[in-house]
Amino acid sequence: MRCTCCNVVLSPFESTIRKVSTHDFIDICEKCLSFVDDDVKVLTREDLRSEVGTDVANYIDNIDHNVGDNYE
Repeated sequence: MRCTCCNVVLSPFESTIRKVSTHDFIDICEKCLSFVDDDVKVLTREDLRSEVGTDVANYIDNIDHNVGDNYE
């Protein structure tokens, strides 16, 4: 599953974030959510938060930045 704003792959924690008012999944990564978190109240599963910031998640976040670095 990917973030609807920036298209990054969502972690298990991010993919379970729900909007409080509707209980719908929001499908937005934490980085994008940080821009609207004052306006959007969410429910989270803190037991899954440990997945955020792992080596795999960091690698996936940087894939777009690494594309083209090896080509000259």
